[in-house]
Amino acid sequence: MIVETGECGNNVTWALEDNGTLTISGAGEISASAFRGDERIKTVVIEKGITSTGYFAFEDCTSLSQVSIPDTVVSIGEEAFSGCVSLFEIVVPDSVTVIGESAFMGCSSLIKVSMPHSINYIDDYTFFDCLALTNVVIPNSVTFIGESAFKGCKSLANIVIPISVDRIGKFAFSDCDALTAINVDDSNENYCSDNGILFNKDKTELIKYPACKADNSYFIPSSVTKIGDIAFNGCSAITEVFIPDSVTCIGYSAFGGCTSLIQVYIPNGVTNIGRLTFEGCISLTQISIPNTVTAIGEYTLAGCTALKNISIPNTITRLDCAAFSGCSSLETIISYNTNPPECERWVFDKISDETIVYVHRDSIEAYKAAKEWCNFKNFRAIEDMED
Repeated sequence: MIVETGECGNNVTWALEDNGTLTISGAGEISASAFRGDERIKTVVIEKGITSTGYFAFEDCTSLSQVSIPDTVVSIGEEAFSGCVSLFEIVVPDSVTVIGESAFMGCSSLIKVSMPHSINYIDDYTFFDCLALTNVVIPNSVTFIGESAFKGCKSLANIVIPISVDRIGKFAFSDCDALTAINVDDSNENYCSDNGILFNKDKTELIKYPACKADNSYFIPSSVTKIGDIAFNGCSAITEVFIPDSVTCIGYSAFGGCTSLIQVYIPNGVTNIGRLTFEGCISLTQISIPNTVTAIGEYTLAGCTALKNISIPNTITRLDCAAFSGCSSLETIISYNTNPPECERWVFDKISDETIVYVHRDSIEAYKAAKEWCNFKNFRAIEDMED
């Protein structure tokens, strides 16, 4: 029985039945926000003649579990189905050429998506936080995978990058906790994979190491010069990573949240260590910082609760915000710079003021007076330590 009717665009009407079925008829576009937040809707039947769904058309329709899209629809608007937490499957017809940004963001029950070969790109945040998504096939018409397109898809076990893809946005596969492999078509001219690990084509950048890969240790290939942003982020199984001398840059949060990582050797070629690089590596007991690095970034080693000793080379002139915050087991800090490295706030937050700080004898008074350093009580001379 029909309980309510109305219009949702020029020449577009709708009818809602008492069982929660919404039927949309007519010609043209379903207007923006037409059914936004309507919890009565359980099933949507879009009839032939409808050409597009407007922005936010069905956003936060939390009871919506099924959608039928006809082959007259050519575009799905931004956030059209965002927050539809009961939607479990979507079949996008071949007529659709555009799926808008964040179209299915937060569809936490969505298990399977079928995308047509008419799609040229997967926009930013399209499947962000689709927690149940286990199966997605990227058609070989897609050239671009947007920023955070699959971020937070915690059930996605593997993904295949087709030959057509020439650009992958940042964080596209971050927080995919079940991901064991990212495989790239051998004929792709821009990317490649080695044992399920994503690289650029010439293997100078390691882009993404799958979060659920079971290996405990990994030797990064000697061709790599850059470890990309969030490259190993959230890899809970890995205990040690061997970084070759070829690497000069370690990106933002590259090893953040690697909770089993015990040891990392950073080679002398590295000049830049990004923000949050080792944040939350709660098992990390040993790390070497080379004397080619001039600054420690924000939250670089924050929350490394097992770290007992840290050696700061004389090239370090700046410690950014919260660089060592929460390293609660620190027993000794050795700083080789005769001038106290400039500290932003919270650099040593939640570190005992009884921690022993070794500096050059002639620099002790300067450290005692310097911002953040002045919070420590036990300064000792490096010269005595070496004796």
